[in-house]
Amino acid sequence: MCNSMLALALTLISDPTLWFGAPVRLDSFSDPTIGNTDIASDGGSRICVVWDGREGSQPEMAWASASADGGYSWGIPQQVADSENAGPFKVRVCSDTSGVFHSVWEDYRGPEPYAAYYSRSVDGGATWLQPNMRISIEGARCTSPAIACSEDGERLVCVYRNWEDNGRMYSSCSADGGLNWDIGKAVGDDTGPQYFAEVAWIGGSTFIAVWEDGRPSGGNCTIYGSISTDGGISWLQPNMPIPTDGHGIESYSIRMVHVGAIIHLTWLSQFWTDAIHTYVYYQRSSDGGLS
Repeated sequence: MCNSMLALALTLISDPTLWFGAPVRLDSFSDPTIGNTDIASDGGSRICVVWDGREGSQPEMAWASASADGGYSWGIPQQVADSENAGPFKVRVCSDTSGVFHSVWEDYRGPEPYAAYYSRSVDGGATWLQPNMRISIEGARCTSPAIACSEDGERLVCVYRNWEDNGRMYSSCSADGGLNWDIGKAVGDDTGPQYFAEVAWIGGSTFIAVWEDGRPSGGNCTIYGSISTDGGISWLQPNMPIPTDGHGIESYSIRMVHVGAIIHLTWLSQFWTDAIHTYVYYQRSSDGGLS
């Protein structure tokens, strides 16, 4: 490293705010309990951060804060969930290129013990659709929803775990920007429990879903995936095995991005010997997830 680069590196290390800027607190609670966060961008200047949390002893809700200037300033947090009994968990968000944000979460308002609920914001995160929409199977226990949308926001797919069918992955899809949903399509094949899915749009009407898989015949593959080429109406079965060295997958650790037909996948594998070991793994597909 040349002297000038070394001097710059030492300066940035000594004062990280020269590089990153000061952190910005997005919630406005005085006595907060905050859960998990997620973030989405329209590919330009609009960004949305969502989380689940509560103020003191008040009911836990889903919240969102949005920026219209690339993160330099942020709006007042807005309530996404509309029921004091929602108890939202693992709020997720995605965005189309026009800055419409779509959010889902695990919800406890009933009558199902837990279900996947949906809301959207068409004004850059300033207001959110209420009443919220249940988009998982009526009467079924459904958890851990994840959502993805097409570039124009017309097609959306939400993938979740259906406890009524041996923990199998199911999906619901919309072809009109979230106004109407086709609910309850089997994503996983019927071979064993499946957990913690991720879903991504990879062009046209094609979506890919991946998840931690517990099928007895999996061998060294503990992540499986499936592809839908019709916007989430039907899914490739049998599912596609993804080699993982056979170790268990840490909960909620699977992450996926794509560039065209190239899909990048990473996760945490955790196992015991004389101590707990956690390794970071990576896989890549250059044909849209087919291999």
